[in-house]
Amino acid sequence: MPTSSFLPPGMAGYEEGLPWQKYDPVAAKEALAKAGYPNGYPEVIPYMTVTDEASRTLSQSIQQDLAAIGIQIDLT
Repeated sequence: MPTSSFLPPGMAGYEEGLPWQKYDPVAAKEALAKAGYPNGYPEVIPYMTVTDEASRTLSQSIQQDLAAIGIQIDLT
């Protein structure tokens, strides 16, 4: 089933009809700069994850994508 969210239908937070967001780190950096963070977000954000391998792998992928645009997260 194609989706525009990593949340499946029926899960809290899922919203029908959201436009697909492609991976665009340049646009993300521009958005951060426009929001007042031209050098990335200055705080480290705690990100709680579970210990199973699939969740840990997904969390690490999210961490790498955010680091590429200047947002640091701490996987806890």
